[in-house]
Amino acid sequence: MNDKQFIAIMDRLDRITRLLCLGVIQGRNVEQSIELLDSVGFRPVQIASILNRTPNQVNVTLSKIRTRSKKQEAIEKAAAGIDVQTKGGGENGQPG
Repeated sequence: MNDKQFIAIMDRLDRITRLLCLGVIQGRNVEQSIELLDSVGFRPVQIASILNRTPNQVNVTLSKIRTRSKKQEAIEKAAAGIDVQTKGGGENGQPG
């Protein structure tokens, strides 16, 4: 296989990948699409190309998603800690 054939095959694979991605993200908003594509291993540059966005827009969205996820995780951990403390039945988590 020569370089020209290799480039032609890669171009076709890129088109197939785009079509499959568009089918998977159909009906999702941009943020959900970015999160999904990132979760299956696409790089921000690739996601940007698929969604007709800039890599910077994708990176900013991913940063917001990760920040929100970390905050949610902290809230859940804090809530779990409160639940564990109050199971003793007494005031301030002390046995009743």
